[in-house]
Amino acid sequence: MMNNYIVSIDPGVKRTAAALFKDYSFYSCVYGEYDRVMLFLKSIPEYAHCIIEYPRIYQRSVGDPNDIRDLAYSVGKYSTIFTNTRLVEPREWKGQVPKKIHNARVLAAMTGEEKARMTYKNHNVIDAIGIGLWFMRRMKNVY
Repeated sequence: MMNNYIVSIDPGVKRTAAALFKDYSFYSCVYGEYDRVMLFLKSIPEYAHCIIEYPRIYQRSVGDPNDIRDLAYSVGKYSTIFTNTRLVEPREWKGQVPKKIHNARVLAAMTGEEKARMTYKNHNVIDAIGIGLWFMRRMKNVY
């Protein structure tokens, strides 16, 4: 069976973004709290490739370290849905490129049709889409 479904997830403590790709093209996305995202993910075949950003504590991290723990718990909940899940650290898929620049690169890698399918247009959704594009090797000049 050919697997033409890819789902990429940018998890959050309160809200998560997920993007669905069919036949290597961005198809749809969701952004919201756990129940909303789960409803979206449960509509995707369990054999889909799933790529989830996995949190990383950096030496100079800013903010509450407990947020990373909560975020890792969120990743665990989403990672059990699909039989083919891969966790990637932020620096693996986007390096240390500033968010504004990287978001512009993600949008530049999308077709006009794909951009028209974006029902949510915030940096979390753009990251979820970027993870999928990176996985499919559609992102150029990431670093």
